[in-house]
Amino acid sequence: MNQPISLFYYYLAIITQLLTRDFFIFRQVYLHKMRIALCRITLLVFVAKMFLPSMGLQNYAPFILISSAIGYGFFIAAFNAIDLIDDMTEGQAILYELTLPIPQWLIFIKYAISTALQALIISLSIIPCGMLVLGTITPFPEFSLIKFLAIFLCASLFYGSFMLIFATAIQNMLQVENLWLRLIFPMWYLGCFQFPWHTLHKISPYLAYLDLCNPMTYIMEGARSATLDSTNSLSFSLCCFMIICFALLSLTCGVYFMKKRLDCL
Repeated sequence: MNQPISLFYYYLAIITQLLTRDFFIFRQVYLHKMRIALCRITLLVFVAKMFLPSMGLQNYAPFILISSAIGYGFFIAAFNAIDLIDDMTEGQAILYELTLPIPQWLIFIKYAISTALQALIISLSIIPCGMLVLGTITPFPEFSLIKFLAIFLCASLFYGSFMLIFATAIQNMLQVENLWLRLIFPMWYLGCFQFPWHTLHKISPYLAYLDLCNPMTYIMEGARSATLDSTNSLSFSLCCFMIICFALLSLTCGVYFMKKRLDCL
């Protein structure tokens, strides 16, 4: 009985050390990543606050802020996947990690955890900066701290898991543009980023139900249910449940295809 427990702590120690190394690197690039995120998101929020009200879109800036903040982790996953693809095709540092005395599937889960935590940190950091642009500390009329943290955590777990899918979707750096055009942008943009799901349902129920196949729909709707409008958003509990299901499916498929791609024993 003691041997499995000892083995668990042994594996946990190795994963912890690998994650510590990842976050030593992340701390050095955190401010750079935040500047990149804020350049894009503050412009989106600024335009939504200053100009879109004249077109009849009142109080649209908080809508864009929460969508942009929780959705940005998707791009963190994509950036990390591109770095991993570059490593697999050039530096191949991952091959060293795969030689460590630990199950190889745990190495891939480590990459997912690392990406999830990075996405969570940056996404949460965006909110205060967005509030400065809005000029208010209470932009969300139905804010629930528990729901807010829960949906960001669920979304980050999905991003970490889906990063492995990104990393196996293309074979080399020359195909990165295809990844952005065929997978990343459509999932993000059509995942209720700029519009609530119930509005899409009014226009086209067929397209609305089809959009429920997109995990980003549940992420955006769950975030708005936790902050802006719980009545006209998809059920918060349903959103969290579906996001975790998509995360587990992505993790399972991602680990399988990563092992197959790297020809792990």
